[in-house]
Amino acid sequence: MPAFWQITEARGLQTQGVWALSPDFTVGKATLASHEAGLGALRDAATALEDLDNLLDAADADLRAEYDYFKAINPIIAGRLGGELADEDPLLGDIGQLWINPSSRPAIEQRTLKTATLWVKINAARAAEIPPQPEVVVRLTTAAAYQARWEALPAKRLEREAAAGAQRTGNSLLKAADKALDRTNKDWHQAWKSEFPAGTPEGDALAGVATAKSTPRPEVLEIATISQEGLSLRVTYVAGSGKHATVRMLDYQVEGVDGDFQQVAAEVAAGNVIGPFLPGQSVRVRTDVGNSRARSRRSAEQVVTISGAE
Repeated sequence: MPAFWQITEARGLQTQGVWALSPDFTVGKATLASHEAGLGALRDAATALEDLDNLLDAADADLRAEYDYFKAINPIIAGRLGGELADEDPLLGDIGQLWINPSSRPAIEQRTLKTATLWVKINAARAAEIPPQPEVVVRLTTAAAYQARWEALPAKRLEREAAAGAQRTGNSLLKAADKALDRTNKDWHQAWKSEFPAGTPEGDALAGVATAKSTPRPEVLEIATISQEGLSLRVTYVAGSGKHATVRMLDYQVEGVDGDFQQVAAEVAAGNVIGPFLPGQSVRVRTDVGNSRARSRRSAEQVVTISGAE
């Protein structure tokens, strides 16, 4: 199924072919040259958005890989560090906290900070022994390398958010280019039909231009409230939003657990209850609607952390 902009482009190309029969014809401020420029702008915006989609996918994957790495390596480091401590060493209490399996990105960050801090302490204590002991290396990774990777994480989060912002801007630019060309297509058709009656070459050429009314683009299904009920979340929607959508979905993703968003049909009237989740988990929530003209129109993401003792 073609994307919404491809439908507009196809009609624009048909319009261009007929317009060339009388290239000096104008409608308002639109000329054949400006129409051709509008077609180019639409294609450029679509190409740019595809590139931005790819950049966002790459940034998402890169950030997810970092969290997956720390989630997997932290218990391994804890086991290695614990093996270096005497039974009476007070740092063993800190080691115990590192064994807890984190279920959200904030929890992974907390464990990573504790791991980095403890690793430095243990290496310092080993260096102070007589004779000095070498630093602990875990799976060919030093504490310094681990710390550097940890300190690079905020920049990767910012890169992902910047990519998401650029993608949203690109999507808006494509919609604006589509709207402008769609308006020209329709205004030109009406003006051309009035100027060149049936029976003339120009008038008869209109048969080659699609005139069927296109499906309106779906409107975003807006989230009204997200409230916690037990360990589940209740999501309600703004009345009247999501118009013209034939598919309405609620997407949710547990940070650090789900590789991608899970989807359930949005119960527009009653709202949805999703979960249960675990205390401390951060859940990303958004809506995604579509129809034959636009297969995906998403609401802004909202992040909710499940309250309760972790």
